[in-house]
Amino acid sequence: MIAKAEAAHASAGELAVLRAQAAQFEEIYANPVLRFGMTMAEMLPVGVLVALAAAFAFRFRGFLPARRPIAA
Repeated sequence: MIAKAEAAHASAGELAVLRAQAAQFEEIYANPVLRFGMTMAEMLPVGVLVALAAAFAFRFRGFLPARRPIAA
């Protein structure tokens, strides 16, 4: 992120703000409890949506019906 700003010829003030934000994020991310919480906050909504969609789809018997075994 900082390298992109430097490549885009950002001002010294903008670079200082980016460095301060990166340092703050690094400090927060060093705590394992907060890191776990951030990870769950990213994944949990997607998991809930997938579970609800699957539960809705499996309510109907015609969805993925059982197949007859192939006779040998």
